[in-house]
Amino acid sequence: MEVQRVKSAKYLGVLINEKISNSDHVNNRRTITLSAVNKLKRSVISSKLLSPKIKVFCYKTYCRSTLHYGLEPIALNKKEMAALQTTESTIVKNLVGLGKRCKSSELLYASDLEKSEERLNLLKCNFLKRLTKNQFTASMISNINEFYATSIKKNSKKSYLYEIKIITKNISFNRLSEDCNIKIVEILAKKQKMRGDVTVMAIRAEMEKAYSDKKLYELTKIV
Repeated sequence: MEVQRVKSAKYLGVLINEKISNSDHVNNRRTITLSAVNKLKRSVISSKLLSPKIKVFCYKTYCRSTLHYGLEPIALNKKEMAALQTTESTIVKNLVGLGKRCKSSELLYASDLEKSEERLNLLKCNFLKRLTKNQFTASMISNINEFYATSIKKNSKKSYLYEIKIITKNISFNRLSEDCNIKIVEILAKKQKMRGDVTVMAIRAEMEKAYSDKKLYELTKIV
């Protein structure tokens, strides 16, 4: 039997490359998501009579989870996070019929979507909460934290626990689950607050209308 060298291998749905980086998995998620959106366009959301709001809802329902699949336990760097954010923003703007240069923050909130970074922080915090509820995984996390607390070695910046502590500004394992709850509430509260933003409400009102060049022009003026 001949053993072949490969640049990456899939383990539990996550691509792991020979450099132990996340770039292959992130790029794979982006490619698959773009492919899924294109298929959705051909089969469901190509009609000009369909409102932009419904088109974005279809993306949120059928494609968004594909983009973020397997990213909960992965520590992402700024470049990888930016790539995911750009991909999602481009998809949403394309579905609505806007150009790439239009601002996307208010458009995402008007579409009932969080920014990719906020969405991933929610997923990561919820994942940590599930881990701490399990006796075995909670014990593992506690032992890892205790080791780094008493060791000269610093926790790797590629570690999920390192990232979750940065996200929650946590300093103690005993408060890790509680700090995750605080972060989740903070993100959801911001999303709720943005729903009442004047610009967001104006964008949402235009998105709820049927698609036409005239109404697209009105949306372009806002964004």
